[in-house]
Amino acid sequence: MRFLRAIPAGTIDVYFGGHTHSQMRQIMNGVVVLQALPFSQEFSSVDIFVDTQANRIVAERTNIRPHTMICRVVYSGTERCDARSAPAGATLVPRMLNGKAVEPDAAVSAIVAPYLQRVAEKRNQKLGITTTAIFTRIYSRESALGNFLTDALRDWADADIAFINSGGIRAALRAGELVYGDIFEVSPFDNYPTIVMMSGAQITEALRSTSGGERGILQTSGLRYVIDEARDMDKPADERNRLVSVTLENGQPLDPEKLYKVVMPDFLATGGDAMASALSTVPPDRIRTNLDRPMRDVIIEALQKRGPGPYAPKVEKRITILNPRPNVRLD
Repeated sequence: MRFLRAIPAGTIDVYFGGHTHSQMRQIMNGVVVLQALPFSQEFSSVDIFVDTQANRIVAERTNIRPHTMICRVVYSGTERCDARSAPAGATLVPRMLNGKAVEPDAAVSAIVAPYLQRVAEKRNQKLGITTTAIFTRIYSRESALGNFLTDALRDWADADIAFINSGGIRAALRAGELVYGDIFEVSPFDNYPTIVMMSGAQITEALRSTSGGERGILQTSGLRYVIDEARDMDKPADERNRLVSVTLENGQPLDPEKLYKVVMPDFLATGGDAMASALSTVPPDRIRTNLDRPMRDVIIEALQKRGPGPYAPKVEKRITILNPRPNVRLD
C-alpha cells in the first residue's frame, strides 16, 4: 500500500494484490485495489471502460465487482461455500454467475483429468513412515515439527547445523501412516536445500537478525539458543538484539572464526526472512544449492533412511524464550 500511495497519480489504473491473505476491494490514490482471499477460495474482477479517443479510463464507469467464490454450490441466501460461514439451516444450492450455473468446462476437464489422476497417485503414495501423534508447528517458539524437519534435513546433508524458517512450515503433520501429500502440505514451496559454510559469528548474526519479532524464528538442529523477548522493545525489529546466548547442541560455545556446515532452504540462503545481514558476508563460493530435488523430497529420503518409526513429537529446549510476550503468533 505504501507503493500505491507513493507513485504519481495516473501511473496505473488497477492493482491486483496477493500474498497478504487480506481481502481488499477499494480505491486508493485513484487506483482500483483488489485482493481476493487466499488458497484459491475466490477471485476478483473489475469492469473498466476505456475512452479510446482520449486514451483514458472512464473512472466514473468503473465497476468493482464483489469477490466471487470459486465453487459450484453455495449456501442458500449467500455467495459462499465455506462451511465455517454457513448460516444456520442453510442448504447448498447451485452457484450462479452472470445468470448461469457454475459448471466445469467439459473440454478443459478432459484435458486436465489425466494430470489430476497423476497428482492423486503421487499425493497418496505411501512413505513407509509412521507418527504416533500430531507434530505441531509454532511460528515464534520451538516446535516439534520444526525439530523433526531440521533433524531430517541435517541428516540428509551430514551437516553440523540445520535451519528452517518457521514461515516455511505451512501445516501440522498428522498422526499415522504418512503419504507424500502429508509432507507436501508441510513443505509446499519449491525450496531447494542449500549448504552454506558459515562462521560462528555469522551463525550468531543470523539468529540475532531473525529473532527481532517481526518474523517467525529459525527452527534449528544442532544448536541451542536463548531469546529475551523483552529486550530492545523500544527499537525497530531489525535493530533489536534479543539473542542472549547460543551454543552447539552439546553446550559448547560457537567458535566465531570456525566454519560450520549449515543446511537451510535456498529462501534463507538468498537472504529471506531477515537472513540478509548474515548471508551478505558469506562469499558466494561457500554457498551451494542442490537443485536436483526440492527440500520436501530430501526430507522424505532422510526419514526413510532413518527408518519407519513410529516417530513421536518432541520439544527439547533447543530454543528458550525469556520474558515471553503475550499475543505473539504461535501458529
